[in-house]
Amino acid sequence: MPDTRSLPPRATGPALSPARHTAFQVLGDFDRQPQPIDHLLVAAGRRPLSDRDRALAHALVYGVLRWRRRLDAVIARHSKRPLAKIDSRLLNVLRIGLFQILHMERIPASAAVNTAVELAKATAGAWSGGFVNGILRSALRDPAGAMEEALPADPLARLAIEASFPDWMLSRWAQRHGLEATERMCQALNQLPPMVLRANTLRTPREALISAMAARAAAVHPTVHARDGVRLEGVSASFIDTEAFKDGWFQVQDEAAQLVGELVAPRPGEDVLDACAGLGGKTGHLAQLMGNRGTLWAVDRETRKLQTLAAEMERLGVTMATPKAVDWQTAPPADDWPRFDRVLVDAPCSGLGVIRRHPDAKWNVDKRNLVAFGQRQGDLLSRLAPLVRPGGVLVYAVCSLEPEETREVIGGFQEHFPEWVVDRDLSEVPPAVHGLLDSQGCLDTRPLLETMDGFFAVRLRRAG
Repeated sequence: MPDTRSLPPRATGPALSPARHTAFQVLGDFDRQPQPIDHLLVAAGRRPLSDRDRALAHALVYGVLRWRRRLDAVIARHSKRPLAKIDSRLLNVLRIGLFQILHMERIPASAAVNTAVELAKATAGAWSGGFVNGILRSALRDPAGAMEEALPADPLARLAIEASFPDWMLSRWAQRHGLEATERMCQALNQLPPMVLRANTLRTPREALISAMAARAAAVHPTVHARDGVRLEGVSASFIDTEAFKDGWFQVQDEAAQLVGELVAPRPGEDVLDACAGLGGKTGHLAQLMGNRGTLWAVDRETRKLQTLAAEMERLGVTMATPKAVDWQTAPPADDWPRFDRVLVDAPCSGLGVIRRHPDAKWNVDKRNLVAFGQRQGDLLSRLAPLVRPGGVLVYAVCSLEPEETREVIGGFQEHFPEWVVDRDLSEVPPAVHGLLDSQGCLDTRPLLETMDGFFAVRLRRAG
């Protein structure tokens, strides 16, 4: 599926394209030190770019990362030089140019080639222009046929190139689900995700938000399961500059993430801990579900994130949230902490359930060590469980569907803390969520089945 259809073609010419140069720099930074690509884009956003150029830069970065392995296969087929011997700068220039040729129909092929040649000359020297021009024009003459001949016969290895996923990832999925299900999963994860908002009912009902967004998208409708969600399709204009955003009518949040807050089901007046609050997406939801009444601690180890969270709470009209900078690995012992009615542990994880939103997770080699993620998640649960009052609720959530980060973590936790059981009393949880829980009482959403992000969550209750 093309990664964007709404961007109009840019004018061609010898001048260096700001959008393409920004995309080139971000991709180079990612190659040198893999980290969340949105962090790199935020840093790049400090440079002055028009809205048009910023949108194009983002489309190029995400598109190249989504299809990088397939793009490399095409480049290798049309290059006389082995892929491993192509200068890394030129490789990213070629990826950017080829992605436009194969996936961005609104940008003429001539513009994609010409801007790539200028980018190569500006970043790698005048000699490189001819090299880039030759490969891209060769690919233009036969963009698919030559690669088809080069694909391996093994079905899984072929899928890894065609769908652009690393071998290790597809191997583990195929072992668990089979080849056909793995292929469908790849297709789902390569789709552009929908834009989903959560109406901030402290400020407005969902119906009013739907009306406010009607002019910004081809279709706007309520989400199926999350009671405050709004799904936008064919977004035609930015909504960050709207009065609705400035007035705190919504947060951007996938439906699956909204269901995590519904599973916590906090009540007004309770004491609640959002233990891994990040930028405050779920913090805002918890405050809204509590009617902005009670105690809500939003904890994260990064002060920078908490500063953003505090500004976000102000925009939403949330006055009950208290940001606190804490690293749980070095936090004071449990006896020095208050006790909470509910604790949400939205644990740091591999992020393999949200690849369609964060395709950089495919190529971050640290993601392979899922056992290490699981160990850290289990340790986090062990530190936080004592902070819950007897009879209280703890919700564990990750944006991953890998066993090492989901059921194995919960199984290990319950072995060491037998007083914790999966809560089967769902009277507090909205009925729309009940049907999404499996036989073990776990929320397990998948892009393939529910057109939501891949999230795992389980609601645990402490005996007593």
